[in-house]
Amino acid sequence: MSDLLPCPFCGGTPAWSRLGPLTFVVLCRDCHTETARYVAEALARAAWNQRPTRAAIRAEVLREVAEEASGLHFEGWYEVGVWLRARAEREEAGRGSPGTALGGEG
Repeated sequence: MSDLLPCPFCGGTPAWSRLGPLTFVVLCRDCHTETARYVAEALARAAWNQRPTRAAIRAEVLREVAEEASGLHFEGWYEVGVWLRARAEREEAGRGSPGTALGGEG
C-alpha cells in the first residue's frame, strides 16, 4: 500500500479493494472517494496516483464554462474570458492570488 499517494481531496489513507475476479478499485478510508473500477490492481493503483497538472485542471474548467455558456447570450462573456486568462497567466507567473475579485488587480 505504500506506493499509493494520499487522497487528493482530504489527504486521507488510501486502500485498494477487490470487488470481484476482475474488478479492482482504490478508495480513501476517510472521505470514501474511489477510482473507477479496473480489471487489474495495477491499473486501479495507477489511476489513483495520477494527478492532473494545474494547466490541465484550468483547461477543463474553461472548457466546462464555455460549454455551459455557449447557449447563453451575455455581452460580458468576452470580458470574463479575458479576465480568466489574465488571472491564469498571473497565477502561472506566481504573481496572482486565487481570491482576486473580478476586475480587481491581483
